[in-house]
Amino acid sequence: MKRIYYLLAISALLLLNGCALKVKIKKEFYANKTKVGIVYIIDDIQLGRMGAQDVLDLALTQGNKYLEPLAIVDKKMDVLHTIKTFYPQVLNERGKQYVTLDYTLRPDKLALYKTKKVKGKKHYKYDLRFLKAQLQVDELLIVRVAYGLLINYSGFITFSRFGYCRIGSEIVNLHDNTLMYQGESYKHKQIKGKWRTPPEYLNIRTAIKTAIHKVLLNEKKRFNQ
Repeated sequence: MKRIYYLLAISALLLLNGCALKVKIKKEFYANKTKVGIVYIIDDIQLGRMGAQDVLDLALTQGNKYLEPLAIVDKKMDVLHTIKTFYPQVLNERGKQYVTLDYTLRPDKLALYKTKKVKGKKHYKYDLRFLKAQLQVDELLIVRVAYGLLINYSGFITFSRFGYCRIGSEIVNLHDNTLMYQGESYKHKQIKGKWRTPPEYLNIRTAIKTAIHKVLLNEKKRFNQ
């Protein structure tokens, strides 16, 4: 069984900030006959909490009742397959050469980028230039994914439940460590009806799948702009 993470608190601002775009995709990304490597950082399904809470609220809140339903839902959705087929399809449609890499990006093992900044260009926080030769690619597409169930409550009172998904994606030029693209999408979908619907917990699954679908639609728009 996959681990289910607890997020002790999620700011309500996440529900107001649907999308965040930092660097629009560079035209040369598709124009250049270069190869991009794709790496994925996909968290296990999460149980998120939001709302007005103090220490006593957190201590008293019962979240264990969601663990088994989320594990069941996660097996039915196969999010890894959905995500790992989406980005190659988007790149294929634009004629971009790519390779899916079996590589784990570990920020704690990376050096910060300290080279003098160039005016008008944004650089990736960590220095990834060494990966150009190591992985035999020209650019790196980094995809970070978080998804799961978000509960809005205070103390023992639950106000609402949402399926949610957040994807942050970045494209780094490994020649000079510049960002060719950087953006983040967040979507949520309130669960309709009862959440406790065993054995398949269809209402939870539908809400999470809808959130994932909406995020991927937004990602496709970003990559095709």
